[in-house]
Amino acid sequence: MATMDGFFKLQGVGGPNQIPDKFTTSESPKYKFLFWTKFKFRTESPTHQGTGNVETNAFAIKQMGRPNPIITYQDANYYGYRTKVATKTDFATFNMSFYDDSANRAHDLFEKYMQAVSPITQIGNANNLFGSQTIGELPNDARLGPIEEIELFHGYKGPNKTTYKFMNPRITNIMLDELDMLGSEVASVNLTFVYDSFHVSRDR
Repeated sequence: MATMDGFFKLQGVGGPNQIPDKFTTSESPKYKFLFWTKFKFRTESPTHQGTGNVETNAFAIKQMGRPNPIITYQDANYYGYRTKVATKTDFATFNMSFYDDSANRAHDLFEKYMQAVSPITQIGNANNLFGSQTIGELPNDARLGPIEEIELFHGYKGPNKTTYKFMNPRITNIMLDELDMLGSEVASVNLTFVYDSFHVSRDR
């Protein structure tokens, strides 16, 4: 195997063949580790919501999922010819994992969201819990959820990036790592979201 002008060249039966993928030069694969995120809240927002610039984004994000849409089909019979017809698109869920940083930016996300959707979490005295609700009504301007959108930025080749925008994301599960005197790992804040739709844009 050899390369010529950024193309792989394979010597096979019948002469040399070129595979036009330029992975070794100008069209290298994207790395998993270069990404950052930004939130846009409808309700009271955390102190830090992230930014679109990797240099000013202070979130200690560990992992984040990308869209995994599932298209559902049903069997249909057209005059004896059986085929499948798409009936809906399920956008499934995506996960986010943050380091539980000492500035409490990830913890602030968890706190603000729970205070918005669950009034009982705002009460700091156990004797005052009677009559409080575990789930509450959102304001009219936040009826689609406390968060309007989450943007995931995936950087590649210098300033270029792909932007995934998740519309009306709603948290379905929050998991804070268990604390353990025998462990030395850092703690994390894990969030699972459902959402209504996504939009993808690219710099190029």
